[in-house]
Amino acid sequence: MGVTVADVREAMRKAGPSASIDELKTLTVTSASGVKIPVGSVVAFQQVIGPSVVYRVNLYPSVRITGFPPKGKTAAEAAARWMEAG
Repeated sequence: MGVTVADVREAMRKAGPSASIDELKTLTVTSASGVKIPVGSVVAFQQVIGPSVVYRVNLYPSVRITGFPPKGKTAAEAAARWMEAG
């Protein structure tokens, strides 16, 4: 259809995170020939339930841990102790 991925992404970015799927489908992008194309004609939308963020280390899922080390210990010492226990 002559529509670039970058143009679709930009249109969706401008719509903002609160835009509904129905609103996103009606957005238009201009094709290479100058024709306005609805985003819903080139993109399939599906609503799913899942985590908002998946942390990864070397492509493996990981867990983000925040906190403070015990008094008198460095963060590295606390992390090493935690790794020994796991």
